Amino acid sequence: MELAPDNWRLANEFGYYYLRVGKFDLAAAQFQKAVNLTPDNARAHNNLGYSYWRQDRLPEARASLEEAIRLEPGASRYLNLGHVLEDQGKYPEAAAMYQKAVDLDQSSYLAWGLLGSMYARLGTDAAKSHAAYSKAIALAEELRKERKNLPGLLADLGGFYAAVGNDQRGVPLLRRATALAPEDPEVLSQAAVGFEMLHHRDEALKWMRLALEHGYPARLLDRDPAFSALRADRRYRTIIKPVSKATP
Repeated sequence: MELAPDNWRLANEFGYYYLRVGKFDLAAAQFQKAVNLTPDNARAHNNLGYSYWRQDRLPEARASLEEAIRLEPGASRYLNLGHVLEDQGKYPEAAAMYQKAVDLDQSSYLAWGLLGSMYARLGTDAAKSHAAYSKAIALAEELRKERKNLPGLLADLGGFYAAVGNDQRGVPLLRRATALAPEDPEVLSQAAVGFEMLHHRDEALKWMRLALEHGYPARLLDRDPAFSALRADRRYRTIIKPVSKATP
């Protein structure tokens, strides 16, 4: 970058590095450089928006992602905007973004799963939610034939089975995902969600505690609708309070 300060691709790659190590503020700084160098670059705007989302800077994330979509619509960009709208509590709008992602990429198991989750959260059409989850499961199972030991995929698939109440399929996948990635906060938090949906409260609390210990933001647990019942459990506060005090 010192040798080629006007090369937006180098700034973009540096931003990806910071994303991978969880330094989202430094990632945003690099993606902002890429945007400054190429203001009409949809990829740079998308990456900037994603890094803002991971920092909980939701209005800024939304603006960047909407600009990315204006410049060049794409399934991943609609998914990212859906995440932001979901965190803002705008569930119908989030569902619309996930539907657009599905329309653009019918093969995305993640888009189908998020759509199913949003239908379930809206509580308006259980059949549509189940159908979307079923499609997500079918696509993820097909991908698992090629990538048998991908922790994120196993965690996603286990979560989908949990969402449709399939304990027999969901539990082994969630346990395998955490065994393969015992220090990945995203995988650990997904396991907590899955076990809570399957009414395995003790395991949900166990994985929640480990997710927090490995850096998962306490604020995300505090607002996740999947944990609405769990938050009433007195054990929840004993787990989350020490982390909350240490987290600015």
